[in-house]
Amino acid sequence: MRLLGGAASYASLSSVFGLPCFAGEKRRPNVVFILADDLGWRDTSLYGSKFYETPSIDSLAKRGMMFTQAYAANPLCSPTRASIMTGLFPARVGITAPQCHLSEERFEASVPADAAPWAKAVPCVSATRLKREYFTLAEALDEAGYVTGHFGKWHLGHEPYDPLHQGFDVDVPHHSGPGPAGSYIAPWKFPASLGFTGKPGARGQVPRESRSVGPTAQSSLCRDGSEPRRERGQAPQDAGRPQAFR
Repeated sequence: MRLLGGAASYASLSSVFGLPCFAGEKRRPNVVFILADDLGWRDTSLYGSKFYETPSIDSLAKRGMMFTQAYAANPLCSPTRASIMTGLFPARVGITAPQCHLSEERFEASVPADAAPWAKAVPCVSATRLKREYFTLAEALDEAGYVTGHFGKWHLGHEPYDPLHQGFDVDVPHHSGPGPAGSYIAPWKFPASLGFTGKPGARGQVPRESRSVGPTAQSSLCRDGSEPRRERGQAPQDAGRPQAFR
């Protein structure tokens, strides 16, 4: 097996999927999905920018596929991420605002009886966690035989609603906050609590046996001691849960 590595910019949800290669098996493509907050449709040279130069993105397009008509499900980060992970509209999931970093756990959206005197509408109270009952994009790729990794911003909930509990094999830097873990630009300055080693900007490797939180993780358990995900090939516990990707 090999895992195709990739990098993502600030405020991004970057999921990199590698393919298990077996003898005699027809090779399927690797999938690299990069999501950047507040990126305009013409902010890359690939799509016509005359100001920004993005040669790496252009190179990926030359070796892959280019899509010219696509729309985000929501103008905010967490709702868009929830939609991408589940294949459902944000309102169906209940995540309608970027509030998944909050300590309060709300699993359903609600509407208060009244609005503030100055408000022109009654605002929806967003859920703050992506429930684990949803069949996620990572789980769909897992069932197809892919090895999956999430790198960068998650913003869909703390453990046990983090990427490792939602179908990903690897999560770096395993940060549940609303922004980058420590710094916006390279060299990345990860908080000491994440357990990363080495000097900022230095290249490093993740031990093969540590496919979990980060470079210093030595077990398959998350910080709260729970199992990060179901075993590969094991059927979901709830066969009746929403499965938009099936």
